[in-house]
Amino acid sequence: MIKTDPATFIIAPYQQLSVRGGVSSQFLSAVLMALPLLPAAQPKVMIKVDGELISKPYIDLTISLMARFGVQVEREGWQRFTLAAGSSYQTPGHLAVEGDASSASYFLAAGAVGGGPLRVTGVGAESRQGDIGFANVLTRMGANVMMGPDWIEVSGATHRPCRLKAIDMDFNLIPDAAMTVAVLALFAEGTSTLRNIASWRVKETDRLAAMATELRKLGATVDAGADFLRITPPATLTAGAEINTEHAKQHTKLYVPVIAIDGPTASGKGTVAQQVAKRLGFDYLDSGALYRLLALASVRRQLAVEDVAALTGLARELDVVFRDGYVKLDGANVSDEIRAEAIGNRASEIATHASVRQALIARQRAFRTLPGLVADGRDMDLAQRDARDIQRANAPLKPAEDAKVLDTSSLCADQVTDQILEWFAALSMPMFHAQTNV
Repeated sequence: MIKTDPATFIIAPYQQLSVRGGVSSQFLSAVLMALPLLPAAQPKVMIKVDGELISKPYIDLTISLMARFGVQVEREGWQRFTLAAGSSYQTPGHLAVEGDASSASYFLAAGAVGGGPLRVTGVGAESRQGDIGFANVLTRMGANVMMGPDWIEVSGATHRPCRLKAIDMDFNLIPDAAMTVAVLALFAEGTSTLRNIASWRVKETDRLAAMATELRKLGATVDAGADFLRITPPATLTAGAEINTEHAKQHTKLYVPVIAIDGPTASGKGTVAQQVAKRLGFDYLDSGALYRLLALASVRRQLAVEDVAALTGLARELDVVFRDGYVKLDGANVSDEIRAEAIGNRASEIATHASVRQALIARQRAFRTLPGLVADGRDMDLAQRDARDIQRANAPLKPAEDAKVLDTSSLCADQVTDQILEWFAALSMPMFHAQTNV
């Protein structure tokens, strides 16, 4: 079997392999391309994709190119890929290499914003590259797009000169071209939302965080979630803004620091966590609020607490933003609504499902971006929940073995904050956990 993580994988000579599909399609492409290079006597090999495969057009492109070199890959949906025994590459003799559709998006965007017409050659309607779909995005935003077999031509927006329309779209299939769409949002009327782009966070840098940072320099209002970006353009772009290219060398740090502040009911962890985040300039995550947000979203969708599969799926797609003391769900402020007792009770029930907790833990980890994160460990208002959650088998409420324990009984919030910052400054570990007790 092959078991992968975002950094490494090991190949063993077995007939069935397994590759994670939810982080990046590049892992699957790499394994597919490498298998025909194994000894010719290799057996028939089947690769199983664990989870939902993202960026599917790139896999389609990989399979198509392998076929041109004599290796056929049989595909069963997007979950199983099979190579015949003894598969090996053969030269096609002659091969024309297309231009890169992702890079072409920059020039096509210039045509849409500047008025054009601007034509790019070397990639067009006959391309198998997924990012050719960027042309359709331009059309949806109001640009005038024409295509030939190996060319694309773009001119300015048709409904108003040099002004595009905002877009709300899932970019799972074309995440690279979606970077260009984020910039185009600066020239659109209204708020644009780019969804399902969590893969941005595992590139040469955290592209999602980087894009949010740089767009804000230009005056845009930006909400960055675990897997989405919401952009409202300014009336006028900020003149003289210095844009950081965010190349990989700038992020060669060994870790992104995380401070997790946990504790029982009424220990003041939420207040302290927000103060620590503000003092350090870190992002803030109310991890307990994620359960409440899921509870609220499930009520709105009329899902039963026992419907584990539906709740788990909903947890993966929550559109959540923590910003300036507010909590937003699907773009709307629900800070007060999620504090209702009924929502809290429902959140505690939902938290007993292992798959739901795993999905929300993955969402929490996605908030870990530079320069750092302060996470408020839990958010339960009723004291009896502490006793119940300590006893649960699935993720019980217990301090981490290396937690710093602080008795806050006689301390004010500022004193607690100062102590946590002092501890943090003295440590060089990537993960830091503080436990507050009353």
